[in-house]
Parts: sequence; C-alpha cells; structure tokens
Amino acid sequence: MFFTAGALLLTRWLPPVAGRVPAALLALWAWAQVSAMLAVTVSAPWQIAAYGHGGYRFLPNLSGVMAQGGQLAALAGLVASAGTVLVGRAAAKGAGPLPRREVPARCARRAATAGTAVIAFSLLVLSHQGVAAAIQTAPYGGGFFSEPGDLLRQLLLLGAWSGPSGTPVVDWLLARLTEVLVLVVVWWALWLLPGLLTRVTVPAMAVGTVCATVLGLGAGQLLRAATVDGGPKWGLRYIVTNLGVGLPAALLWGLVAGAVAAAVLRLTTGPAPVEN
Repeated sequence: MFFTAGALLLTRWLPPVAGRVPAALLALWAWAQVSAMLAVTVSAPWQIAAYGHGGYRFLPNLSGVMAQGGQLAALAGLVASAGTVLVGRAAAKGAGPLPRREVPARCARRAATAGTAVIAFSLLVLSHQGVAAAIQTAPYGGGFFSEPGDLLRQLLLLGAWSGPSGTPVVDWLLARLTEVLVLVVVWWALWLLPGLLTRVTVPAMAVGTVCATVLGLGAGQLLRAATVDGGPKWGLRYIVTNLGVGLPAALLWGLVAGAVAAAVLRLTTGPAPVEN
C-alpha cells in the first residue's frame, strides 16, 4: 500500500517518459525501500505485542524492528520499480512530450545548497560520535517512553563518524569520502529535480528529496563497502548487508530538506514555479 501510493504520486510528478526514465527508475527504487520501512514500522507494535512483552522496552524494540529488512527491500524494490517504469512507459505511449519548467540555474543551485545543508546537519553534526552518544544516552524521564535513545538515533542520524584518533589519517580521510559522496549525490539530485518535475510543488520536492537522500546513502554505503571496513575482502554479501541503512532518518530529513529547498526556490524565482 505504501509503495503503490507513493509510486502513483511519483509517476505523476516524474513520469517515466523520454528524458525522465533513469530519474523515475531511481526515484521509484528509493521509494520502494522507504515504503518497506514504513510498512514494517506500522506493523511493529503488533509484532512486538505478539512476543508477549509489548510494555517492556517498547521504543528500543520499535527501533530494532524499523532497522530490519533493508537488504531485501533494496533488492525487491529494484524489481518493483523496474516493473512500474515499464507499465508507466506503456501507459504513456503515444502521449505528447510533457512540459519542463525552465528554472534559472542560479535559483536551482541555491535551492539545492539549502536542501543539502539540512542533510549535512544530520550527516556531519548529529552523526558525530559525541553528539550521537549524547542523543542516545540523555535522560528522558520515566514511564513507557523512557528509553527513546535508540529510536532517536534511527530518526535523526544519517551516519556515524568520529575523529581520526587511533586511525591513520589517510584511512580516516578515505572513510570520510562516503559522507562527501552522499552530499554530492543529494546536491546534484536537488539541482536537477526542479527541471525534471512536471509540477514543482512542495510535496513533490519533499518526496523527491527523500528519494535523493536514500540514493545518496546507498552510494555512500557502496563506496564504504568497496574501500573500507573490509568490504572488498567479504565481497557481494558484505555490500548487500550494508544496504538500506539510515532509511528512517532519510525520510525525516529528506522531507525537511525538500521543504526547505522548495521554499528557497519559491523565494528566488517567485510564486509561479512552486505551487502548494
């Protein structure tokens, strides 16, 4: 249900027609992973209760369930997105060319930079080891929701990094290339997105930025698996195991970043290109 609803909107905003097929395929693949995470999250309370301890460490258990199954969703989502694109291409056969909005390059760059700055706040500030530890271990009171640290970590942190202490500087810099790649992918996608959408609305920019963030995380995880952490040694299994990490935070920060990018785009181009 989550995938179908999102796919209907995405194929309306970003139809798989000439010039938009690769972007539509990647966006649908990213949304398939997010929709699987949403479905697991919605079903999590029933799953936790079925184990007979729904009132014990509910939030940590919810966090654990949210992080499950990302690898399968990445692989199955690729098949689902390809099928959706094929159906969309067949349905659009014979239709005329869809309009493209001419967005000034300067305005697109500003919007992309503003949206990427929001992603960078989570990836570079909140994901630092000291800040992340404070978020996870801070006292939050008592009662049923007394242990939200793990859940907040899932929702707020797009990565995890620390200083180069005890690690060769070259290896540390190589590991940091993953964060750089994430930000580059997000910025590039946000720069292209206003020109690809049929209607540059706030919801379209928000969902598109979520997809861009998921793709950026996937690219960063593939780079990390190929260059550090023993990825080349363990091969394809290691790479697949690291797919789908950070989806809850990608959903939250992607929505915020997309709204910020849409607001900047409206302020710099006027009310016509962005519609609510």
